[in-house]
Amino acid sequence: MRDRSAPRIPAQTVISNQKKAVVLSAPASGKTMLASYFALMLCGTTQSDPSQIGLTKEDDYLPVVVRIRDWILQPNMGLLDYLRSNAEASLACKELPTGFFEYWLDRGRALILLDGLDEVVDEAQRRKVAAQIETFLHQYQDNPAVITSRPAGYRRDFFNLDEFPHYTLESFDDKQVATFIDHWYDSRLKNDSAQTDRRKADLQKAFARNERIRLLAKNPLLLTIIALIHRYQAELPRQRCKLIAIE
Repeated sequence: MRDRSAPRIPAQTVISNQKKAVVLSAPASGKTMLASYFALMLCGTTQSDPSQIGLTKEDDYLPVVVRIRDWILQPNMGLLDYLRSNAEASLACKELPTGFFEYWLDRGRALILLDGLDEVVDEAQRRKVAAQIETFLHQYQDNPAVITSRPAGYRRDFFNLDEFPHYTLESFDDKQVATFIDHWYDSRLKNDSAQTDRRKADLQKAFARNERIRLLAKNPLLLTIIALIHRYQAELPRQRCKLIAIE
């Protein structure tokens, strides 16, 4: 988890070799987006591709996304009961058949995505929630699962490291920042290639001449905010403090 000499792997492959993983990262660095990406790859849309996350196209998996902050608002509700309640109340599902989630879980065909363990503010409650999650995942141990959390407040003994490999999401490098900028403007200025190229080059120059703003851009959320400011204001403030004030 904290061994920087360990080999780096693409984030979407964390369940390829071992079905369970804990993903840690700083605020706004992509934990929730990663969980959403895993779910999207299993949704059966034209954008879905299970092979991108280490599963086969032939296998039929149900993505099960749990925002832990929402689950803990139902303190007397176990995780299985919460899944049903949330699906019917929040996802506009009709009444689900009896045993719907059990059907997928018993067959090891649910990808369980538990997002935001750090959002349990009370430490004693956080430990209790971690224990509930571990019990649930042991009960349905054939299902792949990903748990996300900020490092702050996380304890190494929440989940067994041998059973739940721990990974840390890294910040964007310069190449990834450039890829983001390319995709950002390609998707927003589709009919004006000349302006698209000018905007891309201008934003890259802004990073090149201001090291502090370039460092901010390594965080995915802050990079998104910077790109928004640049698109609508045409240029970035030269001072980091002004950029943060706008943010």
